[in-house]
Amino acid sequence: MHAPREPMVDLFRRKVATTYAQLVRTAGRPDAQAIHDLRVALRRCGEVLQVMDLAGLLSHRKIHRGLRSLRRLRRLAGQIRDWDVLTARVKSPKRATRQGERRRATGSAALEQRRWLEAAARRRQRRLAKLKQLLEAALGDGYFDRLERRLMAPDAAHLGLLLAQALEARLAQNQRKFRRACTRAVEACSPESAHRARIAGKRLRYAWELATESGLWDGRGVIRRLKKLQTITGQLHDTQFALQHAAVQSGLQAADKMVADAGKPPHDETKDPMGSPLPPAGIRDIHLASERGPAPRATTAVPRATAVTAGKGDLILAAASGGTATARKPTMQAAAPTSVDSQPARLQRLLRRAITQLAVARHWRSPQPRG
Repeated sequence: MHAPREPMVDLFRRKVATTYAQLVRTAGRPDAQAIHDLRVALRRCGEVLQVMDLAGLLSHRKIHRGLRSLRRLRRLAGQIRDWDVLTARVKSPKRATRQGERRRATGSAALEQRRWLEAAARRRQRRLAKLKQLLEAALGDGYFDRLERRLMAPDAAHLGLLLAQALEARLAQNQRKFRRACTRAVEACSPESAHRARIAGKRLRYAWELATESGLWDGRGVIRRLKKLQTITGQLHDTQFALQHAAVQSGLQAADKMVADAGKPPHDETKDPMGSPLPPAGIRDIHLASERGPAPRATTAVPRATAVTAGKGDLILAAASGGTATARKPTMQAAAPTSVDSQPARLQRLLRRAITQLAVARHWRSPQPRG
């Protein structure tokens, strides 16, 4: 059977084939770049399936079975990617050098960093083993073969018309969801709401990539704006993840000092109450030095006090450059969305920048079809 010559159908076939090829490459060599490329390919394939669902090319049940499989792969790959980014930041001395807080890689500091990197590598390996199992299942169930056969049906012209109409409907659907997500992010002013707007922007971007490659729309301008927006919100997400995991050890050390000053036995610094590998102290220097937030209310005179609160299952650090704070051990509290002013200073700046861009993005106009 010959491949169809209809441009729209051929485009969708190429996207399905590219996703399958990326699954094979990642299963064979799952390095950091392959994991990143896998996430992008999975998101693009997800938009292909959504358009095929709107076009009625496959049953709703079959489409959503594929979407569930892609979602499981994408979420696990996203967890691995987050740890890859954090590990790269720990290894790189450039950020610490810019902030004037570079630690000498000798003695206990080097040993501490090496132990953390080893623990982080084990954590990544566990997720990677599960990802490989899911990849093998996705490659072996024949789902991508069935998609390609459906797109190679002899009525290519009719399929192309259905896909074009469905793609236009998907663009309008994603645009509405993106605007709602931007509005909610502006109202909530939290990293979580900004991250949800980022995800909605990704869906819109990949739909516009399909539309632009089809030749029926010229979405290059909106794609450029969405990429810039995703860079800003991506920096916010990476910084939030780094702060959550970098705060554990420095928070325990500050609490130990305050407890020791009160004459009580200190914490065991080798234990992480969250089950995550303890980050080396240098991470706090990298991400939080010279990025201090406002000092909390003083109750006990302790210089350079540090308050620790809980959020999203990890300890989040809010450090003060001076003043005093309550001398107490870290406590676990219920996670809740936080306002801009309650975030560490670096996160505040990134969050304000992201919210400003999202406030503008919700008023973007969509390009019109050509012709």
